[in-house]
Amino acid sequence: MRPTFIGLETMRRALQAHQKALDVTGHNIANAATPGYTRQQVELSATRPYTPPGIVRLARPGQIGTGVEAARVRRVFDGFIENRIRLAKSALGRWDQLKAAIEEVDATFNDPSDVGLGDAFSRFWNAWQELSKRPDSLAARAVLIEEADGFCAILNRASKRLNDLILDLESSLSAKVDEVNSLSREIAELNGEIAKIKITGNEPNDLMDKRDIAIARLAELVNISTFEEKDGSINVQIGGVDLVRRNNAHGIELKPGSTLASSTVVWEKDGASVNITAGEIAGIIEARDQVVPKYLGRLDEIAGKVIEKVNGLHDDGYGLDDLGPTPPGRIFFDGTNAGNIKVSDELKADPRKIAAAESPGAPGDGAVAKKIAELKDELTMGGGTLTFTGYYSETITILGNEGQTAERMSDIEKLALQQHTNRKESFSGVSVDEELANMMKYQHAYDAAARMVTTIDEMLDTIINRTGIVGR
Repeated sequence: MRPTFIGLETMRRALQAHQKALDVTGHNIANAATPGYTRQQVELSATRPYTPPGIVRLARPGQIGTGVEAARVRRVFDGFIENRIRLAKSALGRWDQLKAAIEEVDATFNDPSDVGLGDAFSRFWNAWQELSKRPDSLAARAVLIEEADGFCAILNRASKRLNDLILDLESSLSAKVDEVNSLSREIAELNGEIAKIKITGNEPNDLMDKRDIAIARLAELVNISTFEEKDGSINVQIGGVDLVRRNNAHGIELKPGSTLASSTVVWEKDGASVNITAGEIAGIIEARDQVVPKYLGRLDEIAGKVIEKVNGLHDDGYGLDDLGPTPPGRIFFDGTNAGNIKVSDELKADPRKIAAAESPGAPGDGAVAKKIAELKDELTMGGGTLTFTGYYSETITILGNEGQTAERMSDIEKLALQQHTNRKESFSGVSVDEELANMMKYQHAYDAAARMVTTIDEMLDTIINRTGIVGR
């Protein structure tokens, strides 16, 4: 092969290689603002020189280079940074769900405020105190019924909202499980496509970006670990069990529990529990099974103890028209917990029957009403260590502390995620300025190669058409 012809082949390769580099540069610029896009880079490498080494070869010094080729187009990707981002997203997903649930509980209690349970508690005890001073006053009795009714209504409303929140969390859990299954199927399908393309020696960079986006969303939902196979497939596991293995997806589902909102997440293939420790699903389960029930339980404890103590004293008292000789045994509250507590229909129909007196036929006796009013300051809650007000205040304090913890942890994970994302962007993101510089570099190289082709063409023209012609 003559050097001139080697030169033409060299320039042809140069034109092709730099055209490819310009194509990739253009692709990067076009996707500079595309979420999840990873910058691509052409790896240019020198081709094998002429002549090949050997005992029998042309007698000329050295070897002649044969140009350049675009060896591969690779993603500028760092698996370590990507893994840190996924871990941060899983942690953030859990704390965000807990934070949202605690905010809903806080809105339910609505304290401190003029319309919260704490204020209703105070008005309820004050109404008993006023009745003890004016036990024969029908107005004081009507006020007590009204305040007690409002107290019950707030407890009923709070209980209903917390129970509804548990049902909402169950519904959200079901939707998240469906999303996990949808993402796992998408990842498995992309694994299959990527493996087929890899076999041909090509790099399916855009499909790998698409798969990474799906895996990133999956990491927000649940704790995952990933492992890459030689064929380019990525296996995804939850708690050491395969969710995706090459092009096969293994689904998860909800197994109903003994109550309406107590389902558990299990594997479809064998019904075994899924070991979920992070992500939005973990936060939802924790909120549904622990956070919300804890505050609902404390509400029920308050309501139950109020019912027990008030009814215990009221049962031994007398109304305005009760003449004895034994107490009529009326209860003030019906129900057993915050969800069903209410003022007795009998007393609402006739407030004169409120047992404010300790003795029959004594309209001015308010001894029982006074004892009930004094329940406000008795150590009846927390194993005999707290008053009703103290126990409720403790509940609000615990709720506030948990809310602050969830918000603080959410902020910490957001900061960590932002730091990892910034590292990824600086390494894998598209810098338009850098791409424009590359564009100029590849353009100049392309132009120079084209100029070389023109020069070689002129040399060939001289040899072919002008050699031996004299005088022209």
